[in-house]
Amino acid sequence: MPKYIEFIGPSAIGKTTVYNFLKTKHTTTDKWIPADKISTDISIRRKLKNIIKKILNHKTVAGYQNINTKILERFTENNPGLMEILWQTLPFKQKEINGKDFRIHSLLILIRRFIKIQSLKEFDSTKYCILDEGVLQSISYFLDKTSSLSFEERISKLFDNIEMPDGVVFFDGNINVITERYRLRKKILPHDKNLSVAEFTESKMRDLEIKRKCCEIISAKKGTPVLHLSGAESIQAKAGKIIAFIDALDKPDQFKPYPPNKRIGVATINNLKKVIAPIPFIINLFDL
Repeated sequence: MPKYIEFIGPSAIGKTTVYNFLKTKHTTTDKWIPADKISTDISIRRKLKNIIKKILNHKTVAGYQNINTKILERFTENNPGLMEILWQTLPFKQKEINGKDFRIHSLLILIRRFIKIQSLKEFDSTKYCILDEGVLQSISYFLDKTSSLSFEERISKLFDNIEMPDGVVFFDGNINVITERYRLRKKILPHDKNLSVAEFTESKMRDLEIKRKCCEIISAKKGTPVLHLSGAESIQAKAGKIIAFIDALDKPDQFKPYPPNKRIGVATINNLKKVIAPIPFIINLFDL
């Protein structure tokens, strides 16, 4: 079973861009392998379609009868605590966004990531597998906002039911850069549509702070090595640091607890007005 590292960071920070760059540089002699290189008998997309059809009690379309869902079943069997938390929180998530049931959208994303993680765990290799998006990236789907527990208590409880990767790469950045990159994306996520400028910016800032706090807990309480990358660095620089990080994973004494001593200057929700002022382009964000 290969060890694996997981990318975590806000949408549009550049995780997929760096991941795709690493894929182009990968060779068979490398100590690492991209998750996409792990072959499966049937595409994840087809598996998801079949699962959703079963959930909705729709007739299975011809050609999907032989789709194997055993990988997903094994993940759920191996992670009973995580599944219990999911079923406790998912029904209370926002049901309808822009006329669509967002809970189904969330479930689709999670299923895809569950299958990917289980597939790589069953892959016969001693290399480190790079996972661009896994369970840690999906933390918000498992958090119950109605809980009386503090944020740290909820996160700690969740992490007690998650098998941690062997390393985490955290993509941090300036909120201005993140929102501009998001504006240039071809697809806007359902829950981001129809938000006001303030709502959208606050949402992205909150997401960034949640992921920062998660990385602090992952490092301090779980002892998992965390590589902190700045969004201002070039793709090549980030890729080089990730490869060096992987090479050093077998030498835990080289790692220092997250967060690093020098933090990137990123605004907090309290100075939201200062952030909104220099980014007027967000006004037309959802008219693309």
